[in-house]
Amino acid sequence: MEFINRRQVPWAGLAFLAILLAWGGSLAAEWMELRADQKEKLERIATLERTLKERQRSALQEQKKADPVAELRLKEQQKILKSLNYPWNRLLATIEQTARNDIAILSFLHDQSSDSAQLSVEALDFPALTRFVEQLNEGEEGKRWYVANYQMQPPNSPAAVKATVLK
Repeated sequence: MEFINRRQVPWAGLAFLAILLAWGGSLAAEWMELRADQKEKLERIATLERTLKERQRSALQEQKKADPVAELRLKEQQKILKSLNYPWNRLLATIEQTARNDIAILSFLHDQSSDSAQLSVEALDFPALTRFVEQLNEGEEGKRWYVANYQMQPPNSPAAVKATVLK
């Protein structure tokens, strides 16, 4: 029995395993530290963004107070952009679809801010005027067209009704 070798403890393997475990532990600790640092930095970024927005807002308000002409110019530019983006085709298509031979549109005024319109028309007779207004209202949702006032021509002149139609 003396010829059987005893198995020796693999000290090199155990040392290597211990080094790997220590290295893995240090990596995990460093990763957790980096995550905490990242969280702190994200919170700092959010705080800085809020203060930047507040400072920009206050600077704009001070600039508006200091230069009223620039503010008026900005409002005028915004008004022009609104008018360019307004759905004019929808509004004018409604009027074009109701084109009749017994109605003449004399003038057209439109206010974009309140979405109101005013037509000055001349009709051959009052029933033609009412048919025109009914045709304007056929596909209309929301505000409707109506006759605000009308005037009959004197009896000795050609028969005509002048009216103002509003929306």
